Amino acid sequence: MCGIYGIYNTDGRPVDPINIRIATDTLRHRGPDGEGYLLCNTQTGRLLSCSGKDTSPELKLPDIDKANPEQSSLALGHRRLSIIDLSDAGHQPMSVNNGMVWIVYNGEIYNFIELRSELIDKGYIFQSSTDTEIVLNSYLEWGVDCLSHFNGMWSFAIWDQKLKRLFCSRDRFGIKPFYYTWDGAHFRFASEIKALVGSHGIDFAPNEASLFRYLTIKEMPDPFTGDTFFKNVNSLPSGHFLTVEDGKLKTNRYYFLDIEPDENKIDVNEAIHDFRELFEDSVRMRLISDVPVGTALSGGVDSSSIVSVIDKLMRSSGVDHSQLGERQKTFSAVYTTEGRYNEKKYIDDTLNVLNTDSYFVYPTSERLLDDLDELVCHQEEPFPSTSMFAQWCVMSEVQKHGVKVTLDGQGADEYLAGYRPFISYIEHELRKGHIVKSTHDAFAMQRITGRSAKSILLKASARLLSINILRQIRHFRAVKQLESPFLNSDFIKNMKKVVSFDDVFLRKYDSFSGLLRSHLLVDTLPNLLRYDDRNSMAFGVESRVPFLDYRLVEFTFKFAHPWRLHEGWTKWILRKAMNGDVPDSVLWRKDKIGFATPESDWMKEWLSRGKHKILADSPAKQFLNIDHINNISDITLKNKAGHTELWHYLSIDKWLKVWTNNNEINR
Repeated sequence: MCGIYGIYNTDGRPVDPINIRIATDTLRHRGPDGEGYLLCNTQTGRLLSCSGKDTSPELKLPDIDKANPEQSSLALGHRRLSIIDLSDAGHQPMSVNNGMVWIVYNGEIYNFIELRSELIDKGYIFQSSTDTEIVLNSYLEWGVDCLSHFNGMWSFAIWDQKLKRLFCSRDRFGIKPFYYTWDGAHFRFASEIKALVGSHGIDFAPNEASLFRYLTIKEMPDPFTGDTFFKNVNSLPSGHFLTVEDGKLKTNRYYFLDIEPDENKIDVNEAIHDFRELFEDSVRMRLISDVPVGTALSGGVDSSSIVSVIDKLMRSSGVDHSQLGERQKTFSAVYTTEGRYNEKKYIDDTLNVLNTDSYFVYPTSERLLDDLDELVCHQEEPFPSTSMFAQWCVMSEVQKHGVKVTLDGQGADEYLAGYRPFISYIEHELRKGHIVKSTHDAFAMQRITGRSAKSILLKASARLLSINILRQIRHFRAVKQLESPFLNSDFIKNMKKVVSFDDVFLRKYDSFSGLLRSHLLVDTLPNLLRYDDRNSMAFGVESRVPFLDYRLVEFTFKFAHPWRLHEGWTKWILRKAMNGDVPDSVLWRKDKIGFATPESDWMKEWLSRGKHKILADSPAKQFLNIDHINNISDITLKNKAGHTELWHYLSIDKWLKVWTNNNEINR
């Protein structure tokens, strides 16, 4: 895992080597093990590889700070986190084909061994054992179609000198980030926004439309529009590639997940068996590493399944013990206080049946206050709750113990119906005329969760109303949200003229699979992956997510769709596949929580200590009604409610302060 940066001045303007180094330095936390640069005159083909303070002296490269760009209009920068082939052979930017093709790359291609054999059979010769070289030679062999051959997570940029084309890509599900700016003549890209914003790039300015949606309807920027919370900074959507060629920027979608369910249903036992086989192979592939590997363990079924599969693979010699040691290392966030957020009981239930070295970290409100500036800086965009702080603390513990790779359970909830989308499920069953089945399923949901079957059926039935009625109901709700007294009235007035919410209020899905596909690609997972990437990379740790192996996802949508939500149980097929390996107390838990923190308790503590006040001269005053927010906090304290709402406003205040006061962010 690494940090990548680049700039391509299509108008021929020379790059500034000092700014290249400054921008790349902002990503040092992503890659503390190495540093490299390439300067390129795109017209003549003249190339100059350069070094920085963290470049291996054995490479004997000239210092980037002393380089003469000589009309170089393209530059690539790289920060390396050494995971596969720790030698200097893995140095980037890397080239093949006599220097005609260069890459900066962030990610892991887990099937690189298989691809290497295939490419060797085609006559390719390799100089390293890295997956980076696999990506480059795959590009030479298959061109843009190389993306369909990769199983992994990635963001990369390839400069093709022959075609004079910059080819950039992001993996199918957007596990690894790729941000860019483009003004029609100057293209910059990076793994993180901080490399693009500042005196080395563009000035900081908030994207007011994104802020307005966040503050009113709690919507994060739509990843498929490319919007962020930063004006003029775009995110390349998942499953897309981008080219800059002949002075033009074009984006193309290469992955759609438009999997239609196979009507010739396979037997349920066959589906369970095949799901387990694919999941186990996904975990096995993600254990390949030349550095120590650990696992992030909560008390839920997802991470417990990963830990259990690793334990089985270790006992059956299915993995190399050189990276895992004789005992698997697990890392968990727990609390000294009791509450639904404290999953230690379930974590212990899993650990009691496994052979592990287990490490615990205890997040506190005091640590959150101490770390908040740094956390906001690394996360870069506002976050709607403090839940991801638990993972931040876990990754700091991972770093302390010298582990550089972890496996994490992200992704399962989105395509296995883990968020309990009961009403949507019943709605779509009713649309198909399955009245008896819908009633049966609603009462099964009631038995598992305690939620009223009658209420589920009524709410699902209400969704069968005509689109015009739905529009009126949702418009009425929207008006109430848009007239929030917490916001600056001028801000509301200006934004109501330019921001439309019809896409949100009228969002409908033609199938239950369509809803889950949206959770996976649009609504939920993109933000969770951002938290995961920034939390892990802040501490120089690579986080891998076995549930997002595209083979497993596609199998579920095509063959296992009847058993995602079954007999009232979410993630039923996963639970059945792991039966006998994960303790029943964990496997068949009836409650559902995420990577949670005692946020209400923490907010109550902050309120009682006056740690919540937004100052009158805050940069947030152009968006928020600061007096109202400060006054209402006393009511929030007394009522013990509204903490999440208040956090939204405090988070915007902190985000604006960090970026306004630190236009030069070097972490």
